[in-house]
Amino acid sequence: MSNPEDDSEVVNEKRPAQVPGLLDKLEQISRISVPIMIPVVIAIIGFFGNELLNARQNTIEQKKIDLEYVKIAKDVVSNLKADSDPLIVNWAYQTLFQLSPIKVSSKDIDDLSKRRVPLPSSSPPTVLGGASSSIVDWPWLVSVNMAGRFICNGTLIAPTMVLSTAFCVTRGQPANYEVAIPADDGKNVKIGTPIPVTKIVLHPEFSKDTGKNDIAILELGKALPPPFATISAQSSADPKAGALALVAAVDFRSQPGNLLQSAIPIVDDATCVARFGDGSVPERTICAGSERGGASACPGTGSAGGPLVVLSGAGRKYQIGIVSMADDCSIPGAAYGLYTRVSSYVDWIKQVVPNVLSEPVTEVKR
Repeated sequence: MSNPEDDSEVVNEKRPAQVPGLLDKLEQISRISVPIMIPVVIAIIGFFGNELLNARQNTIEQKKIDLEYVKIAKDVVSNLKADSDPLIVNWAYQTLFQLSPIKVSSKDIDDLSKRRVPLPSSSPPTVLGGASSSIVDWPWLVSVNMAGRFICNGTLIAPTMVLSTAFCVTRGQPANYEVAIPADDGKNVKIGTPIPVTKIVLHPEFSKDTGKNDIAILELGKALPPPFATISAQSSADPKAGALALVAAVDFRSQPGNLLQSAIPIVDDATCVARFGDGSVPERTICAGSERGGASACPGTGSAGGPLVVLSGAGRKYQIGIVSMADDCSIPGAAYGLYTRVSSYVDWIKQVVPNVLSEPVTEVKR
């Protein structure tokens, strides 16, 4: 009869003999399966990776289509005047996007229509009838701020010098004011980093009562790079009545801001005298606008200090005026505006800014 202890030893001796057999089988399986699984895994990764890349590329392409369609839609609707009925503007956007290959929510359409065409009902635009423009076209246009709040426009005429109106900067010390260069990110106009004003030079004969000599120069605490505005240097060379000029202004009363411009004809002084009265039309100003109205700089919106320019045959801008006073844009038929005639002050400007760019206006484009 066998001893139980001997049996257990036999059992223990047999168990290790089974382990190599199991390992051999696993090794055989791995030798067969691994070479097969590697290309399968690679294929799976490649398939799903390619799908992800295709989906990403499709998304990018669709975004491009969406943005291009939005641009087309905005350009089409921009032909509507700023004083058009809000319902008409919104309907135009709704119709365009219903026909488009993209889906845009009603809320986004409302936002687009309001930002693209400023409505004068509650917040008059800086330029009545103005179309949206780009900072690229007005690289020397700046925002004038007081206590951190947008109040006026100005033009950069030298690295540290900004041309604006006297009315804009008579409410405090230079330290109360700042100047900022607008930036365009492709969709919106945004306000840049504020630069402190260190000195304000008002025209010595400026009159708050009559509005005469409404011109000022702001000196900045930091030099800015070109380009700079080229001012008209000779009154006799300024365009006569009937010539078309462009008025422009940035608006940062809300964020993001916008930049509007409008083409307006220059009119003779007698027309403005008949409109405003003899005592309300200061000397050395330019009168511009349309008898039918619908295109003008709007007072009280921050347009003051903005430029009135004419284009040469080569498309070069010459600043001939500074937005000073205008008809109330909330009144139907607002027609004419008064602009400080820059060439009448070129000698004074050169005393303050010796290196200012100034040339007689030539080859005015009609």
